[in-house]
Amino acid sequence: MNRVLIAGWLLACCTGAAAADALDEGCVAIDSDAERLVCYDRLHGRPLMNDSPRAVVVAPAPVSAPTAKVSTEGLFGKRVEEQNVALERSLNAKHLESLDAEIEHVETNRVGKMSIRLTNGQLWRQIDSKRLRLEAGDQVVIERAAMSSYLLQKRAGSSRIRVKRVD
Repeated sequence: MNRVLIAGWLLACCTGAAAADALDEGCVAIDSDAERLVCYDRLHGRPLMNDSPRAVVVAPAPVSAPTAKVSTEGLFGKRVEEQNVALERSLNAKHLESLDAEIEHVETNRVGKMSIRLTNGQLWRQIDSKRLRLEAGDQVVIERAAMSSYLLQKRAGSSRIRVKRVD
């Protein structure tokens, strides 16, 4: 008895899935994104406001006059939230992917990680454990890296350390 119930249940499930796949293939063949979406909505019983696909028009948000100019160099390395707030205030600021600078001062803490003061006033702290010899007067490049991190390297070298802006 149990075998008959299980076999019946499997047969019902499999034929329903095969029928749904056959119907889905019909929707897949539609080239227009909007028409394909309407096909899938009909297939899965989603109520439609209108059977014909409609284009959605999004009005641009009103733009207020910029209140203050923002230095993109001053934003480089700040938290993303801080950058977004400052950039919203000044629409003419461009987003930097790297920063060329000169080192003003380097300090190394007791665990060997460096704090690097640049001549533009920014303070960066090493967050990895790699070694890189840096001195005052060195020309460096700081680049954006993955997951909101930054890499610092000498302009004339290839070794890099991961840094975080702390001021």
